[in-house]
Amino acid sequence: MKKLLFGLLPLLLAGCVNSTNIVEQENIATNDHSAIEQFKATRDQWIGKHIEERIEAIDKPNGTNKGRLGNFYTWRSYQTAGDGFFTPFVETICEETFKTDNNGIITEWTTIDCYY
Repeated sequence: MKKLLFGLLPLLLAGCVNSTNIVEQENIATNDHSAIEQFKATRDQWIGKHIEERIEAIDKPNGTNKGRLGNFYTWRSYQTAGDGFFTPFVETICEETFKTDNNGIITEWTTIDCYY
């Protein structure tokens, strides 16, 4: 019984760490209004531009999906936030997707787990 308990203990603790990180990510993402505005402005600057401009500036996307009304271009990158002392330290894989119309003009964007 003790072996079973000690074998499960790391799994239980890992679950606690992961749920804590989710709460920390939400706090970092929602508490700094100026950072949120800068975050949006950084991506909004691409609206109305041709996707080739973003590809030249950033690099080739990690993935593309073609649709009937346009295409989706996705970039993935490693990001960290916080200092681990005053603010929680968080590591994520940021995923940014830009949608274009059939002419290659960027019309909208979405992100998952991005901080900057």
